Amino acid sequence: MFNDYENFSDQYAAVVDSKPIHRAYERPNTLSLLPQNLTNSTILDIGCGTGWYTEYLISQGAKVSAIDISKKMVELTRQRTNNKANCLKMNAVDLSKKFIAQEFDIILAPLVIHYLKDWDNLFKQFFYVLK
Repeated sequence: MFNDYENFSDQYAAVVDSKPIHRAYERPNTLSLLPQNLTNSTILDIGCGTGWYTEYLISQGAKVSAIDISKKMVELTRQRTNNKANCLKMNAVDLSKKFIAQEFDIILAPLVIHYLKDWDNLFKQFFYVLK
């Protein structure tokens, strides 16, 4: 499944921002869950994809680390944000290997968790990196 994103990442990037499901439903609803003021918030964007959320969070004054299992998606996020985020190719179940305890105010993982099998370890990782 994850290798599919390497193969069609450019095509995905070309259409994802204009897809009605993201533009009119998923993104507005996800953003409504975030605090109004994100200035100086430390946020981990898991499954950053093409970097839409990472770019938005940076524009709101947040300090963002963005991860994805796909090397190509990480590169697209890096390009989209002009290297203003800490972008890493990694799996969300390995957070404690790259980040320090209590490093983040918020974890954002839209459309990601359902891809992962080991939720026990995943949420232990979340607990480790959240303040």
